Amino acid sequence: MSPSDTPTLVAPLELVRSPKVWRRAAPATVVLIALVATAIVLSTRREEQQLAGAAAADSARRDSVPVVVSPADSNPVDSLRLADSTARADSVVARRDTVRPKPVVAPTVGRLSIAAPGTARVSVNGQAVSDGAWRSDSLKPGEYTVSASIPASSGCDWATVEEKVRVRAGGSHALTLSPRPCGTITINMLNVANGARFSVVSTDGGVKVEGALPRDGGIVVPTGEYRVTAQQPLCAPYSNESVTVVADRATRLTFRVICERG
Repeated sequence: MSPSDTPTLVAPLELVRSPKVWRRAAPATVVLIALVATAIVLSTRREEQQLAGAAAADSARRDSVPVVVSPADSNPVDSLRLADSTARADSVVARRDTVRPKPVVAPTVGRLSIAAPGTARVSVNGQAVSDGAWRSDSLKPGEYTVSASIPASSGCDWATVEEKVRVRAGGSHALTLSPRPCGTITINMLNVANGARFSVVSTDGGVKVEGALPRDGGIVVPTGEYRVTAQQPLCAPYSNESVTVVADRATRLTFRVICERG
């Protein structure tokens, strides 16, 4: 090879410095730089999207997993308040269950109570039920005859007291029966004549007995205080304002009335 055929090597710096070479290489360089920049931008966006997706997935996992606080990390005061609130709620539920209204059942029986002396025999519809006070909470509705009797002398109508009472279902009825023993008052008018009469009245007005004189036997009345009067034609009346009658005893009144002379 001859020296003229040997290719001439141009130094790179010279090529760069050559205006012709720069003009030829400039477009390619610009395109290359643009491609590199585009690749960097796309790679950066892809990494950002991957990071955002990973962050969203991690946040979703954190939201879906329940947070459990161990007793050591919890506040004791809050725990006590929660326990107290739960206990109160359970208590309210229990009370609601307790106070649930029960079915209303219509009453089918009534109540009857009788007050009477301890010596009195109490009977209901003729059947003896007790000596003294008596009570029943299971009487069927209807009318009942209730009586109380005490031992007494013959002819003492006050020794037995009888009343009727109507018992209603669900009702409460109370009676007080007070039988009384008797004594007698004997009136002995010494100058009795035809047309003579007597009157015996208790101080409370509850007992009154009248009749003709002379009278065989005594006048039977219950124990208590009485006013006794007697009169006959053409004579001044007799009156005793305080006569006491005691059980099973005779009270005798003997007197003479003042009469006009005929």
